[in-house]
Amino acid sequence: MPLKFKSFNSEGGAIPFIILLASLGLLAFLVISNIFNFKDTLFNSLYPKPSSRASLILTPDNYGFNAGGVEESDPQYLNAISLARDANIGWIRASGNGCDWGAVQSADGKPYNWTKCDSTINNIVNVYGRSFLHNVFYSVNWCSASPPVGTLNVMGQVIGQADLVKAEPCDYQKYYDYTFAFISRYGSVEHPEKAYTKTNGYAKGWIKYFEMGNEPDGSGAMLYYTYGQTAPAYTGTPPADLQQKMSEHYGHIVQQTYQAVKAADPSIQVVLGGLIQGSKPAPDFLNNILGNAPYTTPYSIKGYFDIMNYHCYCNLSGADSKFDQV
Repeated sequence: MPLKFKSFNSEGGAIPFIILLASLGLLAFLVISNIFNFKDTLFNSLYPKPSSRASLILTPDNYGFNAGGVEESDPQYLNAISLARDANIGWIRASGNGCDWGAVQSADGKPYNWTKCDSTINNIVNVYGRSFLHNVFYSVNWCSASPPVGTLNVMGQVIGQADLVKAEPCDYQKYYDYTFAFISRYGSVEHPEKAYTKTNGYAKGWIKYFEMGNEPDGSGAMLYYTYGQTAPAYTGTPPADLQQKMSEHYGHIVQQTYQAVKAADPSIQVVLGGLIQGSKPAPDFLNNILGNAPYTTPYSIKGYFDIMNYHCYCNLSGADSKFDQV
């Protein structure tokens, strides 16, 4: 006998069939989702979690501003940092103005003079009232490996008096001693054995970060200021041998800085000078100072810094590209 199928009509015959199909579909979904974590995948696709980069901008500590290039006693500067405080910006990058090595020690063998530096840091602390990052260069006029002022560097540029502090120091131990003294005085750890920490009237324990130089793979590279012109000047990427020396000089500074800072105050974070991560003058500077293959260096920075720092004057895609490089 041939099978006969009952047709569904408008009186409701289709409703039980639709309910049955829906129930079977729901049951199948629950079984599959429990086996393959399908529901978690679906939920995450509908409601994605913020990326790690997005989550980095949610606290005041992730915002800061650069305060170099002006006198810390300037009323406009003090007003600017008070506005930063009111805006809940978490940190300030301060540099120079009485705290650089040459300002603290004017000649070899002379005692440290902290008067101007005390004033600088007190002004920041009194107005800003938060911890901050301090940035220093590597050398002083009386202890610089730079060629003489007025001569040409490897780029064919005339070396000026202000360039001497950007060259390799003449003696890394003297640089270490200054860095240790600075952190001993302004860090949070007491050093009663040091005479220069016994004076009063200065803010102690506010510096939380210590940065070495500025854009060491770019305009702040010691390469520019340590070597004189011995051949026709170049304007592009330095030769491989000079890139190697460039990275070794900075690696040596990083190692000395890290050891001096941690010996004086282990809580202070050592920050690399902001890398530009560009094509000039040293496109592979980061791999070089890390000693990553195929590069080898006696002054690898691995284990000698706490925070990687790079500069990005770029759009979001440019920032992503630099982030990925790091």
